[in-house]
Amino acid sequence: MSEVRMGFVGCGFMGQLAHIANYASLPGCRLVALADRRTELARKVASRYGIERVYADHLELAGDPDVDAVAAILPHLANGKVAKDLLASGKHVIVEKPLAGSARQGREMVEAAQAAGKHLCVGYMKRFDPGVRWAREAIAGWEGDRKTPTLVRAHCFGGDWICGIGGPIGSSDPYPPPDIETDGPDWLDAEGRQQVQWMANVWSHNINLVRFLLGQDLKVLSVTDHGPCSVIGLAAGDTLVSLEVGGMSGQWWDEVTTAYFPDGYVDLKTPPPMLRNVPAQAERYRAASGLKDSPVPAWQWSFRNQAEAFLRTAGGEEEPVNSGADALKDLEIIEGMFRLRRGAAA
Repeated sequence: MSEVRMGFVGCGFMGQLAHIANYASLPGCRLVALADRRTELARKVASRYGIERVYADHLELAGDPDVDAVAAILPHLANGKVAKDLLASGKHVIVEKPLAGSARQGREMVEAAQAAGKHLCVGYMKRFDPGVRWAREAIAGWEGDRKTPTLVRAHCFGGDWICGIGGPIGSSDPYPPPDIETDGPDWLDAEGRQQVQWMANVWSHNINLVRFLLGQDLKVLSVTDHGPCSVIGLAAGDTLVSLEVGGMSGQWWDEVTTAYFPDGYVDLKTPPPMLRNVPAQAERYRAASGLKDSPVPAWQWSFRNQAEAFLRTAGGEEEPVNSGADALKDLEIIEGMFRLRRGAAA
């Protein structure tokens, strides 16, 4: 793989620990530039990771001809303008999930990538977990009279997702307010837009994961809210999907996705995001044999695997499995949930 010259926009907690640190460890990656309005912090982070140049904002970085690709790790409401400017300047871009603050803004970002002839990727790192990949293949290759699951149950109640990973480099810089173009779908009121952002920021991971496991699009059937919890009914062809979401505090992580067949199941327990080098636990049970089997993958962290894949994409070696065009579907599904809610309330 030819050398990829990387730039970064944003160097907060996730920017440092989930992204910059991983790219800094990869061969074939040269860390060229970092942009952050917190100038003291940017200089400290650049010094720690050997980043060559520091810029005051993303527009200065966009003008750097030595940068091939950029990881823009920002609050998702700030993704739109930054990504479009970087794409227009000829950079490949990866942003953190979700893609944008609204489906409309997401479409604009996808169109900007198409116009620039560059890749726009989104940080759905679970797609790069070896346990997730094994479960996907197990579902796709199911041996039985019915080849697709009857039901997929996706359950996420969270817990401790940081896992003692340590603190990022800090500074005395004040935290600048994000530069946002939209805070959500313009057909919703302020409270509704805030609810969309919460769903998109926390649980779009689970919607995206189900789509990846099944290789199919989802249709919203129902939304049931009760207190702080929701159960969303979806369909992927003739497979019913139940998405259960809520929250809790605790020193564990409660995220399970199970695909049920008439004659067995594939069960997937995904790890907390910041638990390094511990892949998802996957299990397949087939009634015909009465046996269970599970992979034993090497110690890997999905964030590092994602960084490696983005370098290959930026280097022209492979098409992304986490494209902006694909991630747009998650926002469309979430907005579909809120359209259904609004219709039910009318």
